[in-house]
Amino acid sequence: MERREFLAGAGMIAAGGMLNSATAAEAKTSKVDPESKKALLWEDITIVGFNKAVKSTGGIVLVPLGCLEKHGPHLPLGTDSFVAYEICKRAAEKESAVVFPMMPFGMVEEVRHQRGTMSISAPTMHLLLDEMCSEFSRNGLKKIIFVNDHGGTGSFLANFSKSRLSKRYDYQCYTWFKRLLPEQRPEFARRLGMNKLPDMGHADIMETSEILAISPERVHMDRINVDNSRNLNRLGAYEKYGLGTSIAWYGARPNHFAGDPTGATAEVGEWLLETFSDTLAEIIRLVKADTVTRELLDEFYDYSDSPRI
Repeated sequence: MERREFLAGAGMIAAGGMLNSATAAEAKTSKVDPESKKALLWEDITIVGFNKAVKSTGGIVLVPLGCLEKHGPHLPLGTDSFVAYEICKRAAEKESAVVFPMMPFGMVEEVRHQRGTMSISAPTMHLLLDEMCSEFSRNGLKKIIFVNDHGGTGSFLANFSKSRLSKRYDYQCYTWFKRLLPEQRPEFARRLGMNKLPDMGHADIMETSEILAISPERVHMDRINVDNSRNLNRLGAYEKYGLGTSIAWYGARPNHFAGDPTGATAEVGEWLLETFSDTLAEIIRLVKADTVTRELLDEFYDYSDSPRI
């Protein structure tokens, strides 16, 4: 090759390199700024953008609550956390809100016999949420929506919410447990190819479909033994009378597996996630417009300070 041909070739390569670099730089700068999205992920917001995030969302923060516990033999320990966080992100893309990072803690005392469980005490959990709420409020986020995907945390959240009446707080809490509305349940059954919904409960066809949609590589369908999901009913005699006991779940489901997940698909999971996020987006709209809760809280606090006859 002659020198001028070599130089010409080198020039073309160099020019191509510069074009590629320019294209790469352009691609980087053309990416969507996380602070311009409707779903404002707390960890993505800069200090400069935080005030704008508070104002643009009406001071609303979504707090996804899950846990780390066994989900049958086939789903990841963080199933509830993954699902709660995904629903929050999708909902906030439809109706703007700040989304707090994924929470790994929940009330899981009944799963302490299974490896991988992270069980913290109720007083610690209460203190954690109490301080989180104070920090949300201090940062201008006065409307706090706890989005829960772990059944065991439900009663705890109800008690925590009620404890906000013990003294005056300048924020208000809302709690929502992921569930299908009555009018949505027939469509879920139809998408499963069934006339009615199957038995469900934990690591079931719903949760398995959701994780297949979010992260299919985390699902191990080959490990499923449906016999391990059956209800042992060891305290069944108490159900007639509505008699509760702390060991009821273990008495029924020691394998921490309830409901046959066979037939779960990513397509069904995608529909579920979109349906739940639609519901949550509507909840966000309601909370943004809500003035009554604040008025009633202030009225209650005033009367509590000076009780009426």
